Amino acid sequence: MDRDMVLKLPEFENLKPLKALCSEDAEQDFFNNIIHLQKHRRAKALSRFSNVVSNSIVPEGILNKVFVPLYFNMLFDLHSGKAGHVKIACIEALASIAARVERNLYYSLLKLLSGDILDSQLPSIIHRIENHLKNRMESIRDEARLALAACLKELGLEYLQFVVGVLRATLKQGYELHVLGYSQNFILSKFLSFPICGKLDYCLEDLLSVVEIDILGDVAEEKEVEKIASKMKETRKLESFETLKIIAQSVTFKSHSLKLLSPVNTYMQKHLTPKLKNKLESMLNNIASGIECNPSVDQTDLLIFIYGFVEDFINEENGQSENSCMESVPNRKHSSSGNKISSGKVIRTKSGCSHLIAVFPLGLLHSRMKSEIGQR
Repeated sequence: MDRDMVLKLPEFENLKPLKALCSEDAEQDFFNNIIHLQKHRRAKALSRFSNVVSNSIVPEGILNKVFVPLYFNMLFDLHSGKAGHVKIACIEALASIAARVERNLYYSLLKLLSGDILDSQLPSIIHRIENHLKNRMESIRDEARLALAACLKELGLEYLQFVVGVLRATLKQGYELHVLGYSQNFILSKFLSFPICGKLDYCLEDLLSVVEIDILGDVAEEKEVEKIASKMKETRKLESFETLKIIAQSVTFKSHSLKLLSPVNTYMQKHLTPKLKNKLESMLNNIASGIECNPSVDQTDLLIFIYGFVEDFINEENGQSENSCMESVPNRKHSSSGNKISSGKVIRTKSGCSHLIAVFPLGLLHSRMKSEIGQR
């Protein structure tokens, strides 16, 4: 494919989007620069291509059959040193293609990158993908989510915190916040349909922040307005309740169980409308469902956890302080291995629905007893 084909064959609709690559100025023209001997001119061509693909719809067949092979060949031919900027521009060009058409292209691209180049270029690649989540076209948002999942599959869950951090920085206002909660759920459900203990411990607070925004923030109110809820798939259902279950079944129970409840605890101290009470109850139910199938839950630790909850609730209702509570039974909050399990001071308010906190641990106890009886 060359410049003449793009400009002189107007009857071919598939070539029309490529006219944006052309320029009367030879120093700006893509087709002139991409084969230029000077490396900076080739880098300029690649940057122009990335911008065009990101801001227009280029037919998938042309991208896959012409430009992907071209850029991979360039990557293989390039050497380190002075060609580094061309290599980076080439990677960004492939990233701009992959974000639009073929998520599997990320397996090949990421595998080609060495550790230092991956670390330096990964933010650019992830940002480029996640920017497509702001697009009004549902198909493009879906493709971007699939691309993110493909990247994480290649990179591993140790990069999840980084990906979620970029999501939060990218999707900050209006309808984007609906996309934020939905996208986090999509990514987690792809990797954690079965519990994988401890993998989310390091980024628990980041995940819960997105959940809190989606369920309890202002954006949650919009999901209940019929006209708004019908506009986008991300507004039709609140996926973050399921996200809570996924998180609860995947964190290390002994060290992170109480942190799961931090969003609920925060809102227990506010004025509670019936609608908010229902949301908090649903959050607790999903956390409980996750804990019930968390393989890291030891029976002794669970019973200590339940006891601590009920004790705190009773002491709170009776007006006893945290210190008197902790001093009255100093040795009951230790696991069989001798490690202290902090039951904390989970509830600090006598709100109208503080009974939910009593029901929550008792529900866990009931489910565990049913499970034990069923196994006999």
